This record gives sequence, structure tokens and C-alpha cells, in this order.
Amino acid sequence: MVETFEILEKLGEGGMGEVFRARNRATGVEVAIKVLRANFATETRYRESFNREVRAIATLNHPAIVKVLDYGTTTEDCKAALPDAPPGSLWLAMELAHGALEDAPLPPDWTSLRRLLLEVLDALAHSHARGIIHRDLKPANVLWTPDEAGHARWMLSDYGIAHIQDPSFSSQTSDIHSRAAGTPTFMAPEQLHGHWRDYGPWTDLYALGCMSYLLSSGRAPFEGDSLMAIAMQHLTAEVPPLQARIALPDGFENWVRRLLSRDISRRYRRAADAARGLLLLGEPEPTSDAPATETMVEASTLSHAPTLAFYRDSETLDAVELPALAIKTALLDTHQLEAMAHHDRVESSPKPAPSGPQRPVRIARSVAPPPDWRAPELPQLSELTLGLGKGLFGIRDARFIGRQEERDLLWHQLRRVHSESKTRVVLLRGDAGMGKTRQMHWLATRAEELGVATALRATHSPIMGPHDGLPRALQTFFGATGLSGEKTARRLDHALQTHWELAPAPHLCQGLASWIAPDAERPPSLTSPLERYALLEEVVHLIGAERPIILGLDDVQWGQEALGFALHALNTRDEKNLPLLIIATVRPEGLDERLAERQLLDLLIAHEHCETLDLQALDASHQRQLVRDLLGLEDTLVRQICGRTAGNPLFAVQLIEDWVHTGALQSSPYGYVLRQGAPFDDTLHALLTRRIDALIESRPDPQAARWALEVAAALGIDIDQQEWQLMCDDLDIPPDPGLLDELLVRAMAGLRPRGWHFRLPLYRDVIESISATTPRWRRIHHCAASVLTGVSHGSTSLAERRARHLLAAEAFEEALPLLWQANQHHILRSAYLPSLAILERIDRCHDALRLEANHPERAHAWIARAEAERYMGAFRSARELLDRALALGESLPAAYRADAHRVLANIENFSNQPDLALTHYRRALDLFHRVNDDRGTARCLHGLGWILAGLGDISAARQAFVDGHHIAERSGELLEAAWCTHGIAETHIRTWDARGLPFAQRAHKLFEAAGSRSGLALSLRTLGDFARYHGDLSQARQHYRQARHLAHSIGHVLASLTDSLLGFCDLEEGNYAEAERRFAAFETSPPNLMFPLYRPIGAIGSLVVAARHDDLCGVDTHLNALQTTLDARTPMARDFSVFLEQAAELLLSRQRVERAAHALELSALCVERVAPARAEALRARRSELLDSAPAG
Repeated sequence: MVETFEILEKLGEGGMGEVFRARNRATGVEVAIKVLRANFATETRYRESFNREVRAIATLNHPAIVKVLDYGTTTEDCKAALPDAPPGSLWLAMELAHGALEDAPLPPDWTSLRRLLLEVLDALAHSHARGIIHRDLKPANVLWTPDEAGHARWMLSDYGIAHIQDPSFSSQTSDIHSRAAGTPTFMAPEQLHGHWRDYGPWTDLYALGCMSYLLSSGRAPFEGDSLMAIAMQHLTAEVPPLQARIALPDGFENWVRRLLSRDISRRYRRAADAARGLLLLGEPEPTSDAPATETMVEASTLSHAPTLAFYRDSETLDAVELPALAIKTALLDTHQLEAMAHHDRVESSPKPAPSGPQRPVRIARSVAPPPDWRAPELPQLSELTLGLGKGLFGIRDARFIGRQEERDLLWHQLRRVHSESKTRVVLLRGDAGMGKTRQMHWLATRAEELGVATALRATHSPIMGPHDGLPRALQTFFGATGLSGEKTARRLDHALQTHWELAPAPHLCQGLASWIAPDAERPPSLTSPLERYALLEEVVHLIGAERPIILGLDDVQWGQEALGFALHALNTRDEKNLPLLIIATVRPEGLDERLAERQLLDLLIAHEHCETLDLQALDASHQRQLVRDLLGLEDTLVRQICGRTAGNPLFAVQLIEDWVHTGALQSSPYGYVLRQGAPFDDTLHALLTRRIDALIESRPDPQAARWALEVAAALGIDIDQQEWQLMCDDLDIPPDPGLLDELLVRAMAGLRPRGWHFRLPLYRDVIESISATTPRWRRIHHCAASVLTGVSHGSTSLAERRARHLLAAEAFEEALPLLWQANQHHILRSAYLPSLAILERIDRCHDALRLEANHPERAHAWIARAEAERYMGAFRSARELLDRALALGESLPAAYRADAHRVLANIENFSNQPDLALTHYRRALDLFHRVNDDRGTARCLHGLGWILAGLGDISAARQAFVDGHHIAERSGELLEAAWCTHGIAETHIRTWDARGLPFAQRAHKLFEAAGSRSGLALSLRTLGDFARYHGDLSQARQHYRQARHLAHSIGHVLASLTDSLLGFCDLEEGNYAEAERRFAAFETSPPNLMFPLYRPIGAIGSLVVAARHDDLCGVDTHLNALQTTLDARTPMARDFSVFLEQAAELLLSRQRVERAAHALELSALCVERVAPARAEALRARRSELLDSAPAG
């Protein structure tokens, strides 16, 4: 330190530190240096608090926040200048201020007061958007310094007890957070209680309310003889009426009271909200009884808080001009901010009665994002920081340079989400290091600064662990990290009630807790992704009522569940009306072996409401600006870095970070220069490899350190501390207690609740690339598969996670049983894409084991793949796989052959080949009987029932379903019992028998219990049919929509069918335009081609619309098409007959008799098997028409 700074004098002392004025030897600029006092220098708790201040304030770059310049520890060389600081004491160099607000006169007028409050609010908006809550806002921590024009610039200081909401900073479960910390005169009730999980921007805004009350009246809102007395008033007393000492606008007291509400939900939630409220107040109205400003100011002094000021100077604001300047803030200029403020207007309450002030009013109305996201440029690096900042590198965030068009697109999408209240998705694609994550974080941070959105963030790893995905995002958002399932449910309920004044339904909190904090002894209650999606939608609906939600999904090439939710949210956007913008980052190189993720991404990219943004290298000018801004580097070195890194921003940042940590940079009058012989890597991969090697070689036992890092890399990007320790112990790796600290110091890792994470996923990738060619890698993954215990997280079952580790260990035979278990898990829950991804891994296992091409186990996988593909409508591909398996003949085990015949029978049935289907079912039944497979037998009887129903033998069909149900129930096969019960309900539907409704309801409950989403979708469709047949179209629509959402989420072909059933509802309600749209979409959708018996739906619906409009060309086209596609075996005989008869009536009303007769003949054809009497009556009427009138 002393080689960089000359210590000039001691300025003062704080609770933990001493402050000195010092001079930068290279530039002559004076700075303030804070040094941890000797009696605290060696105590872990105080060093952590000091480090917390550094890490909090170093991430901030704002003119109204004291700028941190450098950071480090003292050495022996510092003894002469700092005799009271032992070697190893922490020090922090900061911008030098001239005084504090607590030593200044009170603001002389409303203009000065408003300017001060807006600058403080602007600083709070900046820090809150970055997850940092000050927790000790008071006049002593608001400093001032003259700007270039000689005017006072206010600055927040002393973040020593800041609460950092980003869990990468701390465990958030430390005792330090549970203690009440701050200055009681300005502490919020949640601080006094020590309820750190409830801290948020509103905590600082309460302190600002106390400060505003003090500045406007000359006294604090709550005073007392002791700290306890003051604290009790904050908790129990009413805010006394504000006795203004200057002229204030109407509504100012109510603005202050809203800040001071004990009820968190009734305070302003964001600093931007409070700033808009302040700007809405306007100017004071001159009155005869206005306070005598000058005399009041002269007599007023601030009540000193019971803690020392950060530091004090002899100068005061008396010598500084305070004109009413145009305020440049992170919230844009005041004119645009004021325009935004008017969107937040609500009906004002009556003016305060003389007896007392207004009560605070809760305002929860979304404010539109401004047209332009841009803020006035923050000050560039100057002589203040030249040659400084090495100690902060890796802690301080670089400014976001360039990417203007990309940022404009993201902002435009946010504005559209706000105006439409509908989901949109943006995919950010690009190679490693292009700044995808930074782009995503920029949008979230900027939107939260302006108070126009609420952000959630989720990360993903190649092998998903307990700290990945949507569950972690929700834990962090609700302050529930580290809690058990039961405590998480209570926390969610408390947060929703306390922060949003919401009374959540019990199922919401219990269901969310089961998902995001599953207990080992109590498995998750949500068995399907759609159930989890529904809960997340409910959260978005509740929270998004206040302002839109930005959901950031990082590295979704590994996030199957997150991608599934994004697709689900887009598919349901028109029904759900969720104000949700999903930003997802994708690395193409991560998709090679991720079948499910690839297919989900393809579906997303094809969606009309998904934008894809490909990030390329930064252009040369922006790369130069970025490098110059990172650190005070000499210009020649800047040019060299830009040439080497070729527009990759991450490469540039990591290169400089390495030089900082290896001491390769030295000061010069022109900035930092590179020492002779320092490394200058050619590629980012080479740089990261060298950094990892250097870290390993610096450890006492390099071999143990290498093993420990490889164990971490095997676990993923986010590391559970307990799992890491268990594996290290199992592998007999000698402990290295300082390894994690060194990773943190070198900015290669960050902390997470219950663990830590690689700050860059690339670090994990590099470690894997080094280790994967050695036997260590296989041994580590084999250990992971045997050590890992617990419950499944999200959509990834424990079996699947362990199987992936075994695959990495090349233990293919051991992996196969776990992969089959995972496949069964997905199939039972109708998760067909994940099932296909698992089967792809099974195929790779077979390849690795060098199984013959016609080996029975390969055929087993073909049959399983065909099962999944037939649910998705890929009948041709499924049939080829099954034919290939059955070609093996007797060499294929009987159980496998039976399953192949069963699946093939199902395909033939839906392909209008009932005779072939019957043949395959009988063969399957014979084989299932031979191997005593009750489940297979029940499944075959279920299939037989459908064929018999199609042939019109409803009695025999119903008996097949009943027999199948008895066998399934006897053998405990819940899912098969559900399918057979559903079949019984369907036989009643075909005969228009209302007695089938209880069976449909029973089937739905059984499907819920079994966790079958395809079953739930079909049972919902059946329940919709019963409701529609009884005239309850509202209930029918609800069931159909739920069925469609389910079908979309699992890729089931039922999705387009249920949309056409909604078209039937439209027809019955006379909404022909919407019906026409639905039927046209159905006719052109590929899935309906796989179901010939359903194919006529589009033509029948379109025929009714054409008849309504007397479109004879359309009528003829649809009648001719139906002549060849209608089949009496259709499951929709009743609907087809009814709507064809409706078309006939419409044609008759326009005297189109011949065409009406044709429609009646087709109507009769539909029901000739299930209702022959009706068919006969329809044909009799047709004959009457043709005999009694001329052709139409």
C-alpha cells in the first residue's frame, strides 16, 4: 500500500476502522483510506464484515455512491506510516469526501430537499438493482464532495453492514444477519426484529422516510431516552404529525408516511417508485402561514445518531453552492422520470383533516418502461482511478459496453410484455465469452433500477444438482434458501402476505415447497412438470400484477425443465395473460448430447413469440472501450489486448484478471503496464488452463487440490458443499481447508447457500477437458454415483443423475438399470421428450458395450422408443422400429415381443386398420398370459375395448374395459386401472349416456394419483365432452383448455384435437369467425394426419361455417372431402352427426336442398353403428327432402 499511497493524516474513526487522508504517489490525487482497527484485524467476524463492505460497494458504479478505488492488506512496509495496523490488516482506498450531511445545515427549501432526496433515491435504485441493501442509511452516511462546477454532490457511504441479496456473496444463513444491526433512529421494524429474510429495498426506504422526516421537520420521527425506547416506538407507536420547518408541497407528509409504514406491503417497493411519488408532489403552494424558512434553518440542527460518523472534515456545506440543477440519475433525467411518474397515479385520498395526517395508501400498478432505456453516461475513468484498482479486479463489475442494438431489442420486448400482459421469450445464442449472461443480467438490472420489472434468475449445470434451475431461483426470490420443506412453506406464505398483501391458497405454498425444497423423508408431491409449471404461473400471476416479471434462464442447453416451462408459457400465453419476459442464454456447443433440450429449443425458435438473438464478437471500438474501462491500463497495452482477444469480452477480462492476481502489472504515470516476461496467452482456453494450473501448484498439496477441483467439476457448476465433502472423503483426498478461499480470492468461484459455484462455467469445462483423459475422471464419477443420496430435484430423478455419472465413468452396464428406471419415471408422467433422451443414452451404452445389431436388448430399446414416438404421433417411425424388433422372431424374449405387438396394435388402430390391430392385440394377450404379466394383459384389454367400440360393439367393448380394470386393480397397476376406467366412460359417451360421468371423474382422479399427464389430458377432454353435451359450455371450455395445455406440454397430438373441440363450442355459441380459424388450423396441422378417424373434424366444422355464410364453393369442397374421409368407427360419431345435421339445417334455410340432403346422409353414416335408429331417421328425412323439393 505505501508504495502507492502517501499517508497524510488521520481523519477519524468508525465502529471498526480508522480513516486516513492519503495521496496517490503517481497522480497526486488525494483519497481516503479506511483500515480495519488493530483490535478487529484478526477477528474473523469483523474481517468478514469489512470484506462484505468491499464486495458490496465495489460492485457499484454511481456518482452518488462513494467510489472504491483499491483494496488489500497491509505489509511490514506499512508499519512506519500505520503503526497501529498490524501486518495483514485489511485496507480500502476510497474517494475523498468533504463532509457529511449530519454536520450540514438543514436544507433551506423544498428545492434543496427534493434534490438531496432524489440523489439518494437514485443511488439506492442503483444498489438495490444489484441486490445490495444498505441497512444503515442515515445523515452520517450521506457525504458530499464538490463536483467539477463547485456544487455539492451527495454520496452514500459505509456499506459495512450491507445485506447482499445475491447468494453468491454469502451463505445468507450466517448469524450476523439474524442480529439487529444498524442505527435505531433509522431502523425498519424488520431490522429491529432481526428478520433478515424480509430485508429488501423497502428496508432502506424506511430509513429514508426517517431521514426525510428529520430533514423536513428538524427532528426524528421517533425519539427517546434510550436506544430501546426508540426501537419500541418504531415497532408500536404511530408516526407523529410532521411539523414542517419549510414550505412543503401537499402530499409530502403522506409520502413520508408511506415510507414509514410498519407494513412492508404498504411501503414503496422500489426506490424508483418513491422517486416517482416524490416528483408527483410538485411545488409547495405559497400560504400566509408557511414556516419562516430562514429562522427555522438557523435554529435547526440534526439530531446526531448514536454511532460515529464515517469521517468528518472541517469544511461544511456553508461554503458550497446548492442551486437547483437538472438532476442526472440512473433513473434517466427528471423530465422522463416525471413522465413515468404520471403513469403511477391513483385516486388520491381526501386531504388530511386538521386532526391528523393521511394514512399511507398502497399503490400496486405497473409503470410502463420508458421508450428509451438509456441513462446519462456515468463518469469515465479519470485521474482518480488511474493506476489503481488491482485489488478490486474480479470483484468490481466492468461497465457494459456496446451491444446497443441487442439492448434495444430486449427493451422493446419488455415494453411489449408490459403493454400486452402476455409471455414473450428471447433466446441469446453465442459462443463462450460473448457476453450472453451479461446481456441477460443487464436487462434485469436496468429494469429493476427503473422499477418497471421484477427479476428472477436461474442457472443450469450439465448434471443438474440441488442448486440448479427454477427451484433455486424461487428459493432466492422468496428468501427461502437453506430451509426445510416445512419451513419453506411457512416462509412462502409469510412472504406473500407480508410483502404483497396476498392470501395465497394453501396448495400454492405447500406445492412450491415440495418442489423447491423437497425433504428426503417426504418425496415431492408434484409428479409432473405441468404441475410445477402451473405453480410457477400462479406465482407470476400474483407477483406480476405489480410489474412484469423477467425470468432469466442461464445455460438452458442443460435446462430441460426451464425450456419446457418457456414453451408451455408461450403455448398458453393467450389464455393465461402472464406479464412474463423469459430471457434464456444458450451455448450451441452444449447441445451435442441433449436430445430433449435440442427439440425443445427447436420448438421455441419456431414459435412466433420467441426472438432469437445471436451474439457475435464485439466490434473493435467497443472492445477497446471495454478494455480501457476495466483498469487504468497504458494505451499500448490496451491495443495489444484488443488485438489478442479479437472481440471476445470474457477473454479480455480474464486476461487482465490473471495479470492482477499474478502481479504481472506495474504502475506507471500513464497507467498499468505489463512486466517483462509476463504471460500473454493466445486463447481463452489456454489462459484458463494456465490459471487453474497456477492455482493447483500454489497449494500445499497440489495433487490433492487437483483431485478436489476435479470432484467439484464432476458435480457441476453449482457445488453442494456436503456432496463435495462426502466425495472427497470417500476418495481419501487429503483436506485442503484453504482451497475454496483461494478460489474466491482469485475470483474463480463465488459462494452459494450451502455451497459455492464456478464463477465461469468455462472453468468447469477446462477442468473436465484436462481430467477426462485420465483414469481419475472415471473414478470420480463412479464415486459420485455411489455416494449421492437424497431426493430428486425438479425433473431430474436421482436415478437419472446417478446414471449420468456412471456414463461419465464409462460404467455402462451399471448405468443401464438406472437409465431404464429413469425412462419409466418419464413415461409414467407422459414426459416423452425426456424419455427419448434417456433412450438415446441407452443406445450409446449398447454401442459402448458392443452389443450386436440384433441383440434383444437393442430391440428392447427400439420398442420403448416406439412407445414414446407413437404418443407424439410419429407412427411411421414407431412402426419401423417395431417391425425391426419383431423380425428377430423367437430370439426376442416373449415379454418384449408381447410389448411390441401391443404398441403396434395401438398404432394400427389409430391408422384405421382395425383387423390388423385385433391380430396384434390377440398375439400380445397370448404372450402376456404366457409370462404372467398382468399389467400387459390389462393394457391389451384396454386396447381391445377401443377397437370393439369403433366396430360398434359397445357392450363387448365395455366388458373388455371392465375385465382390464379388474386385472389391473387386482395386481396393483394403478395406471392401467385408470385407462380402463376411462374406456368405460368413453363407451357411455358414444351412446350419449350421462351415467358415464362418474367413470370419467373416477378416471381423472386415478390419472392424478398415477401422475400420468397424457391420461389427465384425455380424461379432461372426456369431462369437457360430458359438460358440452349437457349444455355447460363454460365448463366444457375450461376442461378443453386444461387438456390442450397438458397435451402441448408433453408433445401429445391431442393438443390440436382439443382446439377443434373448442371450435365446436364456438359453433354452439354462434362465434363462427373464431370457429373458422380453429378448424382451418386443425385441417393444416400435421398431427391430425396420424388419426384418420378424427381427420374429418376440420372439414365438418368448416362445412358448418361455409353453410352459415352460404359459401357454396366451400360447402361443395367440404362435402366431397367428407365423402371419402368419414368412417362410422370414429370415436366422435355423435359430434360429427350433430354438426352435419346443423349444416343441413343452415343449407335448408337458404333452399339448398340437395346439399342439405347430402349432409344428412353423411350424418346418418356417422351413427349407423352406435345409434342405428337415429341413422334410419336421418336417412328417412333425407328421402323426404329429395322427394318434396327441387335440387338446391
